[in-house]
Amino acid sequence: MHIATTQRTAVNTLSIDDAPFILELTQTDGWMRFIGDNGFTSVAEAENYISDGFLKTYLVHGFGYYLVSDTQGKPIGIAGFLKKNYLQNPDFGFAFMPEYHGRGYAHEACQAVLDYGVEFFGFEHLDAVTLPINKPSIGLLEKLGFSEAGETDVPSKAGDPRPAERVSLYRWSKA
Repeated sequence: MHIATTQRTAVNTLSIDDAPFILELTQTDGWMRFIGDNGFTSVAEAENYISDGFLKTYLVHGFGYYLVSDTQGKPIGIAGFLKKNYLQNPDFGFAFMPEYHGRGYAHEACQAVLDYGVEFFGFEHLDAVTLPINKPSIGLLEKLGFSEAGETDVPSKAGDPRPAERVSLYRWSKA
């Protein structure tokens, strides 16, 4: 389903067909460093990741992450919303292929996704979390109108022996 069009991007819901791109995106240095290793290395596992995560959240909450493509239809990133138990408001997040960093594509697409969330889901407040060292993400969040709101702990996943991770919390409120 089509969500939004900007000058240089198109935003659509994700599908199982996007598994090769999701596999590629989740293997980038930025994803591994700032989001973490999801533990999958095949298209079939990426299909499961999409089915069990992105598609399920569309059904449960009505919203989720969306595929961002350039004007030629090439996938370049994802952006959207998730409901996370440890956050007060829906979480806003994004990830883009490294060759599109610093070129304005993320800002353009994320603004469109944010506007879509406000218009169609009535979001009045959104949260976003990032590692304090992820200055590019912090800069984008601030350009989008998010303000620093302290810190929070991201709980460990079931079976993960590592402790909760401390992250910076940003919050957006409708003006």
